[in-house]
Amino acid sequence: MEASSAIECCSLARTLWLNSTNESELKKVEELYRQALETYEKGELSTVEDHPAKRSRKLMLKPFKSYEEYASAGEKLALLLCQSGRPKEAKRLLRSLGFICRLSSSVLDYPAIEQEEHHVVATISDCESTECPCIIIDNFLASNTMCFLKSNFEDLTASYWSDNAYQVEPPSPYFSFVLPIDRALSNYGILGSLISQIYNCVLLRTKFSGLSSAKYVEMWAHNRPHASGHQMHFDSDDEGRGGVRNPVMSTIVYVTAGSGGPSLITSQAFGDCHLAQKGWLCHPKEKRLVAFDGRFLHGVIPGKKVSTGGRRVTLMLAFWADIDIRREKGLGSSRPFPTHKPWAEKLLKECKYSFSSDDGCNSDLAEITPIPVPCVYETLDGKPWSKGMGLPSYDQVFQWF
Repeated sequence: MEASSAIECCSLARTLWLNSTNESELKKVEELYRQALETYEKGELSTVEDHPAKRSRKLMLKPFKSYEEYASAGEKLALLLCQSGRPKEAKRLLRSLGFICRLSSSVLDYPAIEQEEHHVVATISDCESTECPCIIIDNFLASNTMCFLKSNFEDLTASYWSDNAYQVEPPSPYFSFVLPIDRALSNYGILGSLISQIYNCVLLRTKFSGLSSAKYVEMWAHNRPHASGHQMHFDSDDEGRGGVRNPVMSTIVYVTAGSGGPSLITSQAFGDCHLAQKGWLCHPKEKRLVAFDGRFLHGVIPGKKVSTGGRRVTLMLAFWADIDIRREKGLGSSRPFPTHKPWAEKLLKECKYSFSSDDGCNSDLAEITPIPVPCVYETLDGKPWSKGMGLPSYDQVFQWF
């Protein structure tokens, strides 16, 4: 199928990108975006009628209808260039789009999972409080527990996704569900057992002192293709409407591995007058739990190159001292947990799935040091964005989306 307009060209490029299995397909993606962008840059030669046969095919597309469409395509191409080790090529494009700052090469062109540092958790003292706002624990879940979570979340036809009309691009509106912890620990089957394991984990209680005060758990999930990330954001009650209120601890349970980029947790809290100076990367891996202080800015970096298979599937559980449970009709944030829904009934089943020990100190657990990021943001020339450079406006910072 050939595109007749720049926007169709971009749609083909994005579809191919999200489904790419080899590097040659990514080269085609780049070619399609460049072809589309040239229609805007040379808009006076934008229609087929304007072109004699000798004109290049890439100048025969109908142009973008708006600057916003052009800018979106430019940002996609810039991400591809940054993740291909070509930030200098991205520089001119980003500057033309009005950016003065971007997520650094250390973030967008992230290091491999092999650069994580491993050590076995032997005692509680191994989990020392540091400036790092996150902790990675491998082998947190037993194999049959992971099989259960996969059966409920890995397949996009599973009822959790279909019942909630989930889609990635364009993204579904955010939706989540809240469970009172006192009820979840005793009456919510397998999901309750998982919540109990996290809530009672000594390693997590040592790292996050406020966990013992949590009274509610907010649950949501994502199922994304390799090249799809999640914008930088703060976990906040009702997405920040009415003021920012953060969970005492947010957690990510990785249901699949081999697809998608790492989670990025930064040192930037809401209201800071400067961009994050420090960051940490946590890669997807089966049986892995990542927990972090809910006050800090975080997101998911799109996977670079191509996937080794499958999609990036994650289950999130945020622990709150207090959160408003909203009973409006329809999907939205912090709705009551719908025990009558088929997907919810499956999660609440009482089965003989085994979990790791509640004290979080069994011999199989391994605490992993998140990969530190030398700098989170940098200038278009690749220099670290220091505190003295001030806080640029939101639309001056390239974050890939």
